[in-house]
Parts: sequence; C-alpha cells; structure tokens
Amino acid sequence: MKIIEKKCPNCGANLDFKVGERDIACQSCRRKFAIEYNHDEDLNQLNKSAIDALSARDFSLTAADKRRAKVALIIITILVIVGAAVAIISAIRFQQDEQARKEEYNKAVEEMDQKAKERRQEMEEEYNKRVEEMKNK
Repeated sequence: MKIIEKKCPNCGANLDFKVGERDIACQSCRRKFAIEYNHDEDLNQLNKSAIDALSARDFSLTAADKRRAKVALIIITILVIVGAAVAIISAIRFQQDEQARKEEYNKAVEEMDQKAKERRQEMEEEYNKRVEEMKNK
C-alpha cells in the first residue's frame, strides 16, 4: 500500500502511515492520532493501492509447486482407482455370497421335498400293507 507522509501537529516530526490505517502514533512525541478519510477519494486510493499490490504479486507456480500438484493429483487418482476397485470387489463378493445362499436354500428345499416324498411313499406303502392285512383277515 502507499505510504503517506504528513507532519505531526504536536511536534512537527514526519508521520508515516499506510493508506487504510485508522490510527497512528508519532515516533518522536508518541502522541496518537485518529485518521479521517475523505471517503470517495480515499476509497479510490485504497482500491488503486489494492489493485497495484495485487498486480505486483507473482501468482505463477514454482516448479516445486507444480511437482507437488502433480503428486497430489497422482495420489488422488490412485485413491479413486483403489476405492472403485474395492467397491467392485465388494459388489462381486456380495453377489457371490448371495448366489451361494440361494444355492444352499434351494438344496435345503430339494432335500426337504425328497424327504417328504419318501415319507409319503412310506406312509402309502404302510397304508396299502394294512389294507391288505385287513382284507386277508
């Protein structure tokens, strides 16, 4: 920011302050002063000072910054790929587990059906045997 030089009204020493400061103290007599601004002129000066300060800054990346950015990008890419791979593997395992549960369920149902069929057949044979015994008596 622009430094403005004014004289101390108390001792006459130079007062140095930056545009935008509200309070200053004289380095000679240590008296403190509040600064009043003419808003239109001072706002224009503040805006110009801010624009000048920003245009003077170098926002270009250094080689080290570029390397860090590339490394960060590579790490993020790897993390995304690993995350996607974990999600895919989890989905495949879930699907395989679901298929195994279905197969186990179907096998249990088939076994129960077979046992029920065998039991019906045994009961039919027993029934027929009793009917024969009753006919023979």
